[in-house]
Amino acid sequence: MNVTFYDVQPDARIRRIATLVNAAWERGKRLVVTCADAEEAEALDQLIWSFNEAAFIPHEIVAEGKPPKDPDARVILVTGEHDPIGAEILLQAAPVSRAFAQRYAYVIDLVDHRSTDALEESRNRYKQWAKDGFKPNFVKR
Repeated sequence: MNVTFYDVQPDARIRRIATLVNAAWERGKRLVVTCADAEEAEALDQLIWSFNEAAFIPHEIVAEGKPPKDPDARVILVTGEHDPIGAEILLQAAPVSRAFAQRYAYVIDLVDHRSTDALEESRNRYKQWAKDGFKPNFVKR
């Protein structure tokens, strides 16, 4: 399992998520992005369609308990802990439980600077991965 934490400031957060989605798409990987709520999922949905004119990234928001409309979907946005496509990569725009995260070959976590509590929770997730014997990568950009 590969765990990578990206240290991204709040004003660059949503664009960084779109860039990471694009990177996974270009590599042919299946990716699930966990969003905090429907509003965040909608904002990401709009940005993924428009952030890069050269990129076309088919993706969709999938409600819990529902299958994707496209049976070959490789990028989905969800709220909650569900993955109807059997993704290889988990991108936590919103954190999920460790049990859910450990199902993936690759876990991407964004260090959350939007509040002191959120930053502390990010640090605790990093420490927990390390305590469990994983060596999380850390990328600061």
